[in-house]
Amino acid sequence: MATTTPTAESLKAAKAEREKKLEPNAAAAKKTCPKRVDVVITITRKQYVDDATLGTFDARREGDASPTVTGGTLEPKQGSYDLKKGNGVKSYPVPAGTYPNCIVRGEAGQSSTSKNNAVAAPYSRHAVQVVGVSGFGDILLHIGTKPDDTEGCILLGGATVVTDTPIKEGKKVTGTRHTGTITPGTTRQKNWDVLDLIYTVKQENCGEMPKITVIIKDP
Repeated sequence: MATTTPTAESLKAAKAEREKKLEPNAAAAKKTCPKRVDVVITITRKQYVDDATLGTFDARREGDASPTVTGGTLEPKQGSYDLKKGNGVKSYPVPAGTYPNCIVRGEAGQSSTSKNNAVAAPYSRHAVQVVGVSGFGDILLHIGTKPDDTEGCILLGGATVVTDTPIKEGKKVTGTRHTGTITPGTTRQKNWDVLDLIYTVKQENCGEMPKITVIIKDP
C-alpha cells in the first residue's frame, strides 16, 4: 500500500488539531491561584468565674481588618485540679500563646472527631484542633454551653452569660456564686461558621487548605 508523505501543511493542521483538543487542559495548567490566604482564630479570655473561664473569639482571613465570625468562649475554671475524666491533675485553662500549625480534624488525612457531632453535615465530624499545647492533647474548638461540656477544650458559641446565685448558711447570705454559660441555641451555628470560613478559604486557595493559627490571650 502506498504511503503519503506528510506535507508541511498537513503537519501544521495536525498540530493545530492536537492543540485544540488539549486547550482546556492547557488552560487549567496555566491557571494560577491568587495569593494564598490563611486563617487566624483569636481567643481572648475576659473573665474567670467560679466554674469557668469566659471570653470571646474572632475568626478572620489573615490580614483582614474585620473578623468574619465572632462569638463567646467557655473553658474550664482557672486552677490546678482533676476533672475526674481520666486526665489526672492539670492546670486549667490551657496555656495562652500562639499556635501556628493547627489542623481540622475530619479533613482528608486527619482523624475525625465526635465532639461536633451535633453540627450539621458536612461539618459534623470536623473540629479545629489546637496543636502543640504543652501538657495537653486533643484540644479542640467545639460545641458546648457549660463547664461540663469541656475537658480542657474551648467551647465556641454566642454571648457568654454570668449568673449570680446567693450562697446561704441557713437564712444568712454569706456570698455569691458566679457561674458561666454560653447562650443556649448558639453553639452549633458558631462552630459551623468557623469551619465554613476555613473551607471557603480553601476554595479561594484553589483547594489548598489554609494555614490555621490559633492565638489564645489571657486577660
